Amino acid sequence: MGESEGGNQEKRKVINITTFPVPLSIEEIKQTIFSNNSAKYTKDQIITQAFKFHSEGNITEAKKYYQLCIKQGC
Repeated sequence: MGESEGGNQEKRKVINITTFPVPLSIEEIKQTIFSNNSAKYTKDQIITQAFKFHSEGNITEAKKYYQLCIKQGC
């Protein structure tokens, strides 16, 4: 008896994956925040990212954006 004929066939589970576009990767965001080029983001973009991370429960990343916002006088 071949393997495909036996009762040991594995059940395969189909998983649906949904992807969402993200403007920047986390590494790009970190590099931008902690470089001298952070001025290329508008205050609205910084606040939006801070709120986004905060609402997702990623407080560590949100904190970086809040600090940047304070530093830039938002």
